Amino acid sequence: MKEVILATVLALVSLTSCTSVTVKPVAPSMTMQKVCIRDNPRVQVSDFVNVVRDGFDRHAIATEVIYGQMPEKCEYVLTYTALRSWDFSPYLSHAELRIEKDGRQIGYAEYHLKGGGGFSLTKWAGTRSKMDPVIDEFLGNAGFANTSSSEQKELLTSTTESYDSNQSAHPSYIDELKALATLRDDGIITEDEFQKQKSEILERE
Repeated sequence: MKEVILATVLALVSLTSCTSVTVKPVAPSMTMQKVCIRDNPRVQVSDFVNVVRDGFDRHAIATEVIYGQMPEKCEYVLTYTALRSWDFSPYLSHAELRIEKDGRQIGYAEYHLKGGGGFSLTKWAGTRSKMDPVIDEFLGNAGFANTSSSEQKELLTSTTESYDSNQSAHPSYIDELKALATLRDDGIITEDEFQKQKSEILERE
């Protein structure tokens, strides 16, 4: 009976989308060469800024983190927030990115897990796997207007290879298996239940 209940819960979870993404991308005409990132000391997601900076690098846009007063040289300013939720371990549940030019917002992106992700195993996925697609949609072709066609092609090729490599090294089912192992280690499910769900995940891949 316990196995039936567990399977039912997991099935219902898989049918319910817990992730909400809202993006108003930066216009390609915004030829950003460098963006100043205003430090947010309240954010406790340790790798969030690094993930964001890597995302801008993929679009050939340099970044600098500014602590304290924003210097006048900063034409484009990025502000951000990132919130964690806790369920056995911390995970990113909400994030916002805003870019302003001369005090006017020119782009916005939001990642949000409805209900903190509920029982979905993918809520424990890493910051990079959650934010990379959001950042890429957010920036679109911004930054590429400053490069030649050959440079754009090279950047896009290296970006695709890097992203595909990262996806291959950290596919979604790995996060599901890790989350499942956490449930087993914490005594929420038995070893038999773990092995059964593990087999189903691997067969799906």
